[in-house]
Amino acid sequence: MISILSRLDRNQEGTELDKQRGMIQLHFILFVFFIVNIAPVLGADTLNTQIELRTYLKENSVPLNKEVIYHIELRWKGDLNRYKVVQISEPVIQNLKLRGSGSSNKVFETDSGITESVKTLTYYFTPVEMGMAYIDGITVQYENNLSGEREELVAQRVSVKIVDSVITSQKNNNLARNIFFILIFLFLMIVLYFIWRYFRIQKRTRRNELHQDESLEDRYLRKLRDEIKIDDNRPTELVEQLLNLCNKYFKEKYNLSGAVTFDRFEPFLGDDNTPNSTIEKMRQLYRQAELSKFAREKVNGAENQLFYDTVEMTLEHLNKKSSIV
Repeated sequence: MISILSRLDRNQEGTELDKQRGMIQLHFILFVFFIVNIAPVLGADTLNTQIELRTYLKENSVPLNKEVIYHIELRWKGDLNRYKVVQISEPVIQNLKLRGSGSSNKVFETDSGITESVKTLTYYFTPVEMGMAYIDGITVQYENNLSGEREELVAQRVSVKIVDSVITSQKNNNLARNIFFILIFLFLMIVLYFIWRYFRIQKRTRRNELHQDESLEDRYLRKLRDEIKIDDNRPTELVEQLLNLCNKYFKEKYNLSGAVTFDRFEPFLGDDNTPNSTIEKMRQLYRQAELSKFAREKVNGAENQLFYDTVEMTLEHLNKKSSIV
């Protein structure tokens, strides 16, 4: 009996020991699970979501007639909506005037597969005068959208040197563009001139070819009809034009040298069987030209038409005479 009781006691002690061992194993498994799965998650907010603040100028030395460009860059690991910029203090500036500002966002994935976000704030300043200019530290307040916590970042003070103005590329571009358009205009004008000159020469050549076989009388008849018009408002000019035409014709027709007068070519008209009435009218033309020139005697419209017809009939008669010869 005693031996049976002692065996039961040992069995109970073994059962309690097994229970304790099982509890220890369970606690160990839970601890390992926590280390492997939960701890990295708790540490991710601190490790992977730190914001880096970077400020820089596009140029440290800026001409007086250009702009100072100031960048504020916020960078963190994670999506863009992880943080929200709550407030940005106004920049405190010296020797500068704020012209405007802007912002941009960028999300990309690094070579290691980590998502990073970049928010860039850009300020544009206009220099006031030559010398040093300063931009004091800007305070950026942001909020963690996951935890709701807010923090602040302060940028360092930066300085920029303002130097003498330079000729901007815009002015150079405008000058180059104006010169380019002027050259194109001159080129087109030269091309148009040569085109006009070419067609004029062609027209003259065709005219010469057309009139190549025309007689002397035909040529002067064409000049009479094309160049001299009867105008009652200018009768004296008409007489002078008719006289000049006749002088050139008779000088070329009869090889006259020096001044041409009616007495010099009258014998030739008789030799060419010119009607006496036509010769007499031609004499009246030359007499009227002298009176108009020296005595300022006026000519009426009927006389103009008579003198015009006289020159035309004389040329037509001599033209027929030349064609018969």
